[in-house]
Amino acid sequence: MRLVFESGLWLLRLSPGVILPLLTHVVRFFAMRIWRLTCALLLPCILGFARNHGPSPPLPTSFEIGRRTFFDFAPPFDYYEIIQVSPGSAGISLTRAMLARSGDTCSNSATIETSAASMPVTIADLFAGTNPCTIPDRDLRRELKRCKKCMVFSGVNVTMQFQCDGHARAIRSDILDKDLFDPAPHPPQYTSWTMQILQRLDGALGQGAIDKPMFESEAAHSTASALGLTADIASGKYDFLFPAAPDKLSALYQATRNTATFPEVRLVSIEPFQPQQMSLPGYPPIAKAARVEGTVEFDLDVDESGLVKNVVFSGGPGLLRRPVETATKTWRFAKEAANHRIVSTIEFNLHCASPNSPK
Repeated sequence: MRLVFESGLWLLRLSPGVILPLLTHVVRFFAMRIWRLTCALLLPCILGFARNHGPSPPLPTSFEIGRRTFFDFAPPFDYYEIIQVSPGSAGISLTRAMLARSGDTCSNSATIETSAASMPVTIADLFAGTNPCTIPDRDLRRELKRCKKCMVFSGVNVTMQFQCDGHARAIRSDILDKDLFDPAPHPPQYTSWTMQILQRLDGALGQGAIDKPMFESEAAHSTASALGLTADIASGKYDFLFPAAPDKLSALYQATRNTATFPEVRLVSIEPFQPQQMSLPGYPPIAKAARVEGTVEFDLDVDESGLVKNVVFSGGPGLLRRPVETATKTWRFAKEAANHRIVSTIEFNLHCASPNSPK
């Protein structure tokens, strides 16, 4: 207190010509500090208000979707899709390419299937009142963090890319297995919005990855209209849509160009009679997936009409015996083979470098 009092007396002894400039300098110093602090506190609020209440950017006129669907129960474990959505003559046009690494390493290492469709709606109808350019980043980050410690065995990772005021914006969503398979799922707001868009697109494009059978019975098909899309995939244009995926999309596409190897089934021997009519068994899909191959030895009993009445196996993997029995029941022999036992061997060959061949 004494120091303050003495300082006050010292100021009073100064002439007015000295005190006024000193006080002016002090006032300016503190005014500048207060102004800077006010700007630092109010500027984020002003910018947020302008962003929320200013003119909204226009809706995107086209966009792309990268979708990775993954499973833990059977190969292929990962499906990769690129979906292009653009204006069409009577609504919107859709083009999709679906790639998957083969679960059977003895066959082609990857497959690609393309499809195209159209929908009699606008992109605004598809967005259902939500502008992807105005979705807050903090909400998207919160939804991505909703299940950091959950055990997820299957699910879908989605990245949608939009053009917002001339700038590219990517929106990510993680669709969890509980969102897909729970009887009453409750995904968060923008994840649900993404799921609804994908459901409508899949309805137009046809069977998606989630609906594919474990074993394909027909070859994948492609459409000529997707040539531009596959060229973009090959160039690496869409690799960034799958940042944490185990496969690089462009490399997966190159794997589809590899020469495929096919399993073979052949009749090695049959005696003492040859069938007049016969068809070889097909290679069972479960045996291919398990990489089972080998020879199946068996005896046939033929009745008076030349049909096989009994099959007795003497060797061969169990997974390969049922198709052999089914096929031989359609064989027909000459009547001279009646009441004779016919010895036969059929070989199943995957043409694999190191097959698993249990006996």
